[in-house]
Amino acid sequence: MTHTPPADLGSSLSERIRRARLLTCSQRRDLLAGFFNGAAADETPGLGLGTAIADFLHWEISSGRIRDGGGSPWWSAINGLLLLDMTAAARREPPEAASPAAIESPGVVGWAELLDGVATRSTRSQSLLWSAHQGSIGWAAEICSGLLAEEPEPERDFARVALAVVDRAARMDVATDGPLLGEMTRSYFPRRYPIDGASLAELCAGLAELGSSATPRPAQSGSR
Repeated sequence: MTHTPPADLGSSLSERIRRARLLTCSQRRDLLAGFFNGAAADETPGLGLGTAIADFLHWEISSGRIRDGGGSPWWSAINGLLLLDMTAAARREPPEAASPAAIESPGVVGWAELLDGVATRSTRSQSLLWSAHQGSIGWAAEICSGLLAEEPEPERDFARVALAVVDRAARMDVATDGPLLGEMTRSYFPRRYPIDGASLAELCAGLAELGSSATPRPAQSGSR
C-alpha cells in the first residue's frame, strides 16, 4: 500500500526527516534499547523481538551507511524515522499532542499495537512487530524517495534489494528474537558504503541461490 503524505504536511515532514538524520549512532542504539528493554520488554533475554533490528542497525553503522556527521542521508533517515515512530508509540502520545507527521505514519499505530500485544502476552507479537516495522519503513521510504534518488546508482539498486529482502522476511513472519536475520545480513550485505556494481551483482547472485525470489533485479545502467 502506498501512503501519500498530504501536501500541508510538507514542512512538518521535512523537520521530522531532519531530526531522523541527525540522530547520532549512540542515540539510535539508546532509543532502540529503551524501547525493547522498556515498554516492549518481554521474557526473552536481551532485546527480545528487537534483536534483528539491533543487528541491522549494527550493520548499518559498521558498513558506514549510518555515521555521525556522514554516511548515507537515505539510510540514516529511514532508520531514524523508524526509531522516532517507536518513541512516539512508547510515549503513548494522544493524537492532539503528537506532531502531524507522526500521526500520518502508520508505524506509530503499529508499534502501539505491538506494545499492547506484549503487555497481554499475545501470541501474535511477532506478527505485530513485522506489521509495525513495515508500516514505518514503507512510510519512510515514500517520504524519503528524494534522498534515495541522490544515492549512487548501485546503492539505489541495493537499497531496493534490501527493502525487498526485508519485505519477504516480514511476509514469512521470520523470528526477530534470534540471530538468524543478523547472520544473514552480515554474510550477504556489503561491508562498505557505497556498494559498487560488481559487489551488487555478487550479492544478487548469492541471494538467488538462497531462493530469494522477492529480490528484484538491479535497474539497467542509466536508469533512476
